[in-house]
Amino acid sequence: TLEYMDKTKKLKFSKNNNTIEKLTLKNLYQLEDIEGLENLTNLKELYLESMHIKNVKGVEGLENVEKVTLKRLSSVYKIEGLEKLSKLHTAVIEDTGAYEVLVKNRNVKVNPDTNIDPYAISYSMTISVKYLENEDNF
Repeated sequence: TLEYMDKTKKLKFSKNNNTIEKLTLKNLYQLEDIEGLENLTNLKELYLESMHIKNVKGVEGLENVEKVTLKRLSSVYKIEGLEKLSKLHTAVIEDTGAYEVLVKNRNVKVNPDTNIDPYAISYSMTISVKYLENEDNF
């Protein structure tokens, strides 16, 4: 878990990093870029909250990830790559700039938590969820 690192603008994960299974990055307000997410080969859970990153590039390479949480990422307008995650079963997406998310199939639960803070909802956009049922679409 990394939280409240004031001056960090860029975060890079090196190749062959197979020891991290859960990654939480939260309140890193100066962070603009995350590189090498795809290098976290054993990652099962990814939690990103309250940052000014512009994309979640590399998430498509997290072949073992089961849960992705993206909260308060207002500069992320496009969420790509979740549809390539065959082990993903839960995606929580709140308060991002994105209006659409693509996931692999209907077995993936998107925003399963019904106890979302009503104040957060007032600032959120409605997200359209599209399901790709056919493997030929990849």
